[in-house]
Amino acid sequence: FVSMAGEPGEADFNVPMERTIQGIARYKRIVIMLAGIAMNFVLAFCIFWGMATVYGVNEPAPAIIYEVMPESPAEKAGLLKDDVITKMSFYDGTSKQVHTFNDVLIGVGTYEEKPLTLTIDRQGESLEIELVPELDEATQRYLIGFRPVASEMRQVNAFEAIGVAFGDIGMYISQ
Repeated sequence: FVSMAGEPGEADFNVPMERTIQGIARYKRIVIMLAGIAMNFVLAFCIFWGMATVYGVNEPAPAIIYEVMPESPAEKAGLLKDDVITKMSFYDGTSKQVHTFNDVLIGVGTYEEKPLTLTIDRQGESLEIELVPELDEATQRYLIGFRPVASEMRQVNAFEAIGVAFGDIGMYISQ
């Protein structure tokens, strides 16, 4: 936090009036305020760029089932390891194409205990499996009961990290 001389609540350190925020031209005040905002974006860019350069980029996990939990809705419905989820159809008639496991999380995370139909690809055969997500009391989220394959980190060079940084900033702004 930076407080400018002349702002309300600031002590008077014998700063001449023409050097305080109140004593400068209005356009200069606007430039100072906009510079502060711009520096927040520059800092965010530097942080995201540095993290992408050093650690790489997390590639989203594909919607492939790695493990089915015992006694879960997934096990009861007949989902198996290596099934690929391609589509989710909800009780209200809407559906969602699935590309990554994040799509599954978004589709189920705020769902209700109502039937959900998963279209899966099992060794080249397309199947529709209906199940009902169960509320996990500890997390207050609806769960199906399987784990995805692990996501992977992909190394990027400093130039690729520029695009990653802008993309991450855009994602957080849009949320």
